[in-house]
Amino acid sequence: MEVNTDKALDPLRQILMEVGVCFPELAPQLDNSFNYVLSLCRTRGTLDVLMIQLPKVGKYLDKCLSSGCLDIASWPAILGRRRGESRILPGLFAKVFEYATAGEPVRVNPNADAIFFLRTFFYLYKKVEYDCPPAAVHTAVSEYVQIDEGLRPPTLKWNEDPTRFDASIEGKLSFASPDMHHALRRAMGTLDDVVRLLSSQVEAFDSSALVPRHGPGAVADMRTGGDKYSFPSWSRRLDHYFSYEYFAYSTEEWAYEDGKTPSNEEVPARLSAVPKTLDKPRLITIEPTAHQFIQQGLMKWIRRTLPNPLRLSIDFLDQEPSRALAREASISGDLVTVDLSSASDRLSCWTIERAFHNYGGILPYLYATRSRDVCIPADLNDAGAEKTVNLKKFAGMGSAVTFPVQSIVYACCAIAACIVESGFQATPRNIEYWAGQIRVFGDDIILPKPALAQLGLILGELQLKIN
Repeated sequence: MEVNTDKALDPLRQILMEVGVCFPELAPQLDNSFNYVLSLCRTRGTLDVLMIQLPKVGKYLDKCLSSGCLDIASWPAILGRRRGESRILPGLFAKVFEYATAGEPVRVNPNADAIFFLRTFFYLYKKVEYDCPPAAVHTAVSEYVQIDEGLRPPTLKWNEDPTRFDASIEGKLSFASPDMHHALRRAMGTLDDVVRLLSSQVEAFDSSALVPRHGPGAVADMRTGGDKYSFPSWSRRLDHYFSYEYFAYSTEEWAYEDGKTPSNEEVPARLSAVPKTLDKPRLITIEPTAHQFIQQGLMKWIRRTLPNPLRLSIDFLDQEPSRALAREASISGDLVTVDLSSASDRLSCWTIERAFHNYGGILPYLYATRSRDVCIPADLNDAGAEKTVNLKKFAGMGSAVTFPVQSIVYACCAIAACIVESGFQATPRNIEYWAGQIRVFGDDIILPKPALAQLGLILGELQLKIN
């Protein structure tokens, strides 16, 4: 991938001009910083430096700011060989960090404008939409498959006919087990209690009242255009819970107007890579038309019937409450923000069946609209051939129910962690109190710092990973 280095660096030039206006005394060294980055781009590759190496320095800087001192042991080589003396914007670093007499670099009264310019400079190209190299895509897809293979198998029969999907075996669907050590058994038992009490507040699911709709994205069974309302496929599994004649048409006459019926073939979802960062794409699943259609209705039902305590923690449509709380956390230090690695890819059917087995009776309907296979196109696979993978994860990014479902699961985990840390029991009153102390938006979790260890314990048992 060839790029015009000089043109690509124009935004950095503009930032350095602004730095010179804000800090005139630093003007003489700004050219040196720019020329150093320019030389790195020409010797190491423009895209690698701008989109991978500089954002890594940004992460390093954030960690140092959080801990209160420069971590010399982790000093990024791209900043220069002499640790603690940056060749990029040294004057700004000096306004944020300084050396103590003992030689340990510590933060003393950091300049907010200097921090702003440093973070802007290093993160500027992090999320530029640029296709990943094929090798990076293949690595991400390989990791996607490996993660799924490592998930524990579910208890229910997610891969068999709907008549064998028995969601009523409640006794077997528990997060806690007798063979766990005491601390883990207490944490997971509390999670069981939180899920049970919150689920008791959810109204019974009525499939006949569901209002499905088509989503805006692509679909897996219609690659070359066409009308989504024609429904190329409607599987037997889907039809068992959502009748084609009832849901596919707005009037009964339409169902028989042309005498055509869709295929009952179960079409797999299709994996797709979209830009995220240069070294790792975002992998999403493109769902079959009928699945996507019903998933949209389930998504609306989940939003509408959310238990009242969780409304204190979750806003499915607005991330601003989470942003506001994150800003508060960065000032007070009383809260921690937690981001999960490959969150949807690690959310297993095993976890979902335990979190939703008594949630208004919706679990069989989540089963019905779940794509249990995903097709990996040849261009995403390092073997150069298309292949289909049977999934243990509940759903990938691309399913309309993934976001609300994972938000509920992670909110329950955070509430349980807070209750365990507080030393109390999971009662409706305690659940409501701690629900008001946390915030969840998808896989972004904010909770009181003392509960972080318990959250890590719970998430680890669910095979989830903190980023």
